[in-house]
Amino acid sequence: PAFPESAFGGMEGAKILLIENDLASAEGLANLLEKWGCDVAIAKSAADARDSIGALDEVPDVIVADLHLDNGKTGIEAVEEIRNAIKTNIPAIIVTADYSPKAAADAASFGHELLKKPIKPAEMRSLLSFLLT
Repeated sequence: PAFPESAFGGMEGAKILLIENDLASAEGLANLLEKWGCDVAIAKSAADARDSIGALDEVPDVIVADLHLDNGKTGIEAVEEIRNAIKTNIPAIIVTADYSPKAAADAASFGHELLKKPIKPAEMRSLLSFLLT
């Protein structure tokens, strides 16, 4: 039998803050993360994200944010706003369907990891495992 830790690849109990303005995408990704044993709080914006941090009962281990949010806002801005609000440099993954060099450069300039949509579960799992260790 597998040990509980190996069953989830070391992600059991990881606190993930998911910032995604598309409800269907958010629910799909949250379901995947929860299957891996993560605790997920979903937010549509940086303001929602600040409120969602309370739902996790502690600082998130990783922020996963969509690049393009509503009202011209970006996930990069949301991550920076959350980091500044809680004064912690939380690792972040920016997800996007934007394949432009600018999107990749913007994420890299802030030190964020970038995953392209559609997200490959194995790629997400590997990146999360890396960021959580």
